Amino acid sequence: MITGVSAHCIGSLPGLATSGTAMLLGAHAHARGWPIPVGGSQAIANTMADDLLDHGGDIVLNFPVTNLAEVRHGSRPKAVLFDLAPAGLAQISGAELPTSYLRKLASFR
Repeated sequence: MITGVSAHCIGSLPGLATSGTAMLLGAHAHARGWPIPVGGSQAIANTMADDLLDHGGDIVLNFPVTNLAEVRHGSRPKAVLFDLAPAGLAQISGAELPTSYLRKLASFR
């Protein structure tokens, strides 16, 4: 449980800052109660998706991407988000990412 709470701090795990954050958030949650959104945690994902769509974004599911060009649909989006490992991003991006970044993706542990 502590590791999950630590992940809310943007930093290396394990680390002093992340450990301190975990202790603070964990103690507060046990003393005052764990926050649960109305409608459950799915309400958070639904709200984020609604906001993205309201601002002109697209959500595409169950579409295997083998090349970054497949997600452009004739345009150049400001951002493309993938839910995959660094090696997968390196594989589908090809020469579209800088060589130095591709090396970092390949060496990610």
